[in-house]
Amino acid sequence: SIPNQESGIFYYEVKISAITASVSIGLATKEMPLDKFVGYVKGTYSYDSRGYFWGHEVAGCSHLNKHPFIKVPKFGEGDVVGCGVNLENRQIFYTLNGELLEPAGLPIDHDADLFPC
Repeated sequence: SIPNQESGIFYYEVKISAITASVSIGLATKEMPLDKFVGYVKGTYSYDSRGYFWGHEVAGCSHLNKHPFIKVPKFGEGDVVGCGVNLENRQIFYTLNGELLEPAGLPIDHDADLFPC
């Protein structure tokens, strides 16, 4: 799980070698159902290759079937996608090919044990 520390950054990257369907990169709890999409289940968060941040209920977000999302750039084969958390304030951020994507600093659940997925 991501470290339970009061400072620092947790960050990982994934190089997309091939895409045949939608890919999601993010954080989920151990209880995440394997038949659901990351970011559709409350307390999980993802960056979807179709160009969406899922699971972030913030001002200005949109909803699809009651699931909050934010429209962002798509990613695909050859891209490097990053997901990080500022451990001091438990805010998530995403990168695409080394560039920080906006909006950054999206809040995540302070109490949940979250795992990269």
